[in-house]
Amino acid sequence: MKNSIEGQSGLYIYDVDNKKFHNVISHGSSIWVSPDKTKVIYTQGEVENNKKQLNLYAAKINGNSLTSKICIYKDIHFSGSTNISGAINNAVQWSGDSKKILFFSGNDENLENNFMFMDKNEVNIITFK
Repeated sequence: MKNSIEGQSGLYIYDVDNKKFHNVISHGSSIWVSPDKTKVIYTQGEVENNKKQLNLYAAKINGNSLTSKICIYKDIHFSGSTNISGAINNAVQWSGDSKKILFFSGNDENLENNFMFMDKNEVNIITFK
C-alpha cells in the first residue's frame, strides 16, 4: 500500500515476523498494485540522454521485496488528468484477474479553455503471464 512513514512516501511491505516496514518503491512514484496483491505497476523518473523522462515499470511482489522488475514503457505521457500536485489519477487500470493492465498514452499536450488534452491517444493493453 502506498503510504508515508517518517516523512518518506512510497510502497511499503510489512514484515509480520520482524515487525518492520520495507520501502520497496521510493517516493515520487505513482503506484498501482494488482487486485490479487502479487504485482505492481509504478512510474519512475529518470534522466536519459540528458532528458528527464517518466518510465513505467512492472514487478512481482515477492515477500519483502520486488522481483522480476521490467521497464514496460519509456518516456510515457499518460493521457488523462493530473491533480494539483502532479500525481496521475487512475492512469493504469488492472483487470479483475490481475493478468492485464490498460492505460492511455499520448503526445503533444494542448491546453485550450483551461482543459489539457492530447492530440493523439494510444490504448495500451499489456498481458502478464
